[in-house]
Amino acid sequence: MREMVDKRAGTNSMVDNYAPGEVVREFLRGRTCRIVYRHRKRQEHEVQQYSQLAEDRTARLVEYRDGQTKGGALKGIRPMEPMISPDGTRIAYNTSFMPTDMFVCYLDRDVPPVNIGFGANPRWWVDTDTGEEYIVYRTECAKTTWPDLPGVTLKQKIRKGGCVPVDEPVQVYPKGFGAGLTPDGRYLVTGYASLDIVDLVTSQHRQLFGGRQVCSVTIAPDDTNRLMELRLPHDRFGYHNLDGTDDVEIFKPQGSTEWLTPSWSNDPDFAVAAAGNYGGTYDIYLIRLSDQAMMKVIWGGDCIHPHLWVR
Repeated sequence: MREMVDKRAGTNSMVDNYAPGEVVREFLRGRTCRIVYRHRKRQEHEVQQYSQLAEDRTARLVEYRDGQTKGGALKGIRPMEPMISPDGTRIAYNTSFMPTDMFVCYLDRDVPPVNIGFGANPRWWVDTDTGEEYIVYRTECAKTTWPDLPGVTLKQKIRKGGCVPVDEPVQVYPKGFGAGLTPDGRYLVTGYASLDIVDLVTSQHRQLFGGRQVCSVTIAPDDTNRLMELRLPHDRFGYHNLDGTDDVEIFKPQGSTEWLTPSWSNDPDFAVAAAGNYGGTYDIYLIRLSDQAMMKVIWGGDCIHPHLWVR
């Protein structure tokens, strides 16, 4: 296991509290899980470049396994938005909303992260035909909408089960898309000023919901190609088919101010998100999509950008 420090205390002397393992296991219908997240620095809203605060943004891991709950900071790992690999062994991340060096590192081995290139929004993708693993990312990141999406989208092959990049990155699309590829590799997705999809086979572009603003877009891990995104004014997030049909909305927990960064896990029935409190901090919730149930799993330490892996 990678070295974890400050077992219960977070950055800024904040303390994280974890839901009991038996409660989490029941919510996950007998499964166990890993959750990676980070703490929000209180002054983040006051700076333009998140990378200015990277030295204080230590990643944190909570592991529910074998009836035990283990949690703490991952020493030397300072991500913007850590994403767990499909097999649950590694995370990919960069250190800012804007392009920075990107890294892949093990969760179970105490070895340094590997620099895999320069870009933004690194997302895992596995080629279902070959089993090869890739990081899909964009070279530039801007708060703009179609067709003004600067940069290009690339995919970097990663040694299977490892962290080391293999060969040179390959261009996926000549515009910068931030949410990655659908599991079948056919559709490329992005969302900030609007939710945009490109069919890489036909080159057809589609913009859902009349171009309304969304963010924090993630893709279902199964063969449905469903999408999930946060919606203004952050009181709900939704998920739906690729064409926008069968739309379901999940509203913020009672007593909270907003949702942030909802994200699909490796299991299509489970998601994770941060919810704001009136005191200005954020807690982490698990969401079971089949019945829209939710439970607070981590709280007390101003926790954001969670990603969930279910075993």
